[in-house]
Amino acid sequence: MQGDRSSSRTCWRWRARARRTCRRRCGTGSPSTKSGHALLAHLAHPERDLIVALQSREGTGGWVEIVGADSGVWTRAEAEARIRVGLAGRAAEEIVLDSASSGARQDLLTVTGIAVRMLGEWGLGERSLVAVERDPVTALISDPRLQAETSGLLDRLYGETRDTVRQHAGAVRRIADALLVERRLDGARVARLVAEPAPARRR
Repeated sequence: MQGDRSSSRTCWRWRARARRTCRRRCGTGSPSTKSGHALLAHLAHPERDLIVALQSREGTGGWVEIVGADSGVWTRAEAEARIRVGLAGRAAEEIVLDSASSGARQDLLTVTGIAVRMLGEWGLGERSLVAVERDPVTALISDPRLQAETSGLLDRLYGETRDTVRQHAGAVRRIADALLVERRLDGARVARLVAEPAPARRR
């Protein structure tokens, strides 16, 4: 599976380089959204380096890039991991900032597209192995069963993502704080921030 190259606005872009990388543009969300994406990317691929960066001094815009060899072919587990990374920004907003925002719009469009292709084209769901290549909007409108299965898949993965972000809320805050100061973090820095113990509670 190749990343969608039909639009320059797509979140996941495959770039022709010596190493294949996956860059996820994070849109207009806060540093907490980038830190959510970075947390899930690190937990999903601890063996691969990553880069998380802010685009503006105000903390809006940016990306998370998973660096390393990628075959371009995903198993169900790998596709679900990518969806969790995409959903982690919204989960971080809800848990760390206590309110989700419209900044997750592009994330939701991207993960919906992955889910539709998983279930309707790649044979990675509970449906038959019949594969029909359609754009996600047409596929969902024309197939109520696919719409229900896609919604169920995204709801399940979002619940799992929220649980992970809640469990690592301290790390999400630490990554966000570091991003505001350093503006660009690599995988080793993110790993140290995730592993950093939470401060002891005062009695």
